Amino acid sequence: MTDTPQTSSPSGSAAASPSNAAKQAAAPTPEMPTDVILAPPDGPSKSTPANHGGAAVATGNSNTSIHIEVAPRPVTPVPLAWRSWPVVDSLGEFILLTTALVGAPAIVFQSAGPAYALFAFVAVLFVSWRSFVPTVFELSALGVTENRLGRTRRIPWISIDRYLIGRRGVFLSSTGAPLEMLRGLYLPWGQHRDQILTTLRYYLPRAED
Repeated sequence: MTDTPQTSSPSGSAAASPSNAAKQAAAPTPEMPTDVILAPPDGPSKSTPANHGGAAVATGNSNTSIHIEVAPRPVTPVPLAWRSWPVVDSLGEFILLTTALVGAPAIVFQSAGPAYALFAFVAVLFVSWRSFVPTVFELSALGVTENRLGRTRRIPWISIDRYLIGRRGVFLSSTGAPLEMLRGLYLPWGQHRDQILTTLRYYLPRAED
């Protein structure tokens, strides 16, 4: 008895094809990877090396790049400390304050008597006594520090809402605080005007008034 070789019939292949086609149709078709290319509005440009604080960011297309300019970070000011003593540092200040302290009570004495003259002397002294004693000011990352007669007062930067620039100094204050003008702090320039303004503009960039 002769064995007859069996051959695959077309009908068998045709029967398997629908199931294979269904599986292929059900399987998600893989997407070809694509590169997202960001380019300037005028079209692709050549790659630019980073320089002057900039950085060239390459994309999938070797002929296209984005140039990002990185702004330089401001340098943190070094702590600044200086002494202020108006009646010693300025002859004009000494003459003005001495005249007010002696002249005002003398005028009041002649017109209203000794009691009112004493009151005038105390009032002038109360307003101007800070000018007769030395004061050390310091600006640092912790805030503004004032040291007078062994007493230290520190105001953190977060507590200062604005500062007013004058001809001979700057006034720091907190907007809305009770008795704002009396509770604020006046910093005389001395010889450090530029350094003081640089420090204030660094720690209080939006408080200048």
